[in-house]
Amino acid sequence: MIRDMADHDFDDVYAIYMDDAVNPFMHYEKMGKNDFRTVFNEMAARSYAWVLENEGTAVAMCSAIAGTARTDHTVMLTSLGVLGTAQGAGFGRQIVEHAVTALRTDGFRRISLIAECDNEGAIAFYNRLGFKVDGTIKDGFKRGYEEHYVDQFLMSLG
Repeated sequence: MIRDMADHDFDDVYAIYMDDAVNPFMHYEKMGKNDFRTVFNEMAARSYAWVLENEGTAVAMCSAIAGTARTDHTVMLTSLGVLGTAQGAGFGRQIVEHAVTALRTDGFRRISLIAECDNEGAIAFYNRLGFKVDGTIKDGFKRGYEEHYVDQFLMSLG
């Protein structure tokens, strides 16, 4: 079941975001629950934030931020995560397809996202869903535990 993210999803979303298979590709470093509360509240308050439940537990999450003014026809998927133990079961595809359908229904013409160039699995996944690389953001990402910066792909559905 896919539904809007709610406050009672905090623990499950925290587990997804901090999962060793997920966190290296998320916006924030690992952190404690108290610090994550602010991140979660911002995600849950967005017009677009969903969780996918499997057997009563949220195993996938996705959020998006709509453009404004001259970019109000655009929306960016800002967070997508699938719990490591649930990866490969189709949950990522389900939640992204749900998000794309909901965003298209709301009139968005362009749906974009940013993926780290070293996240080959995610890039292949997004390609299978129809996302194309629009360009490269040089040195756009840095994990706190690594010395080097990582390039990112800007990808979109037209």
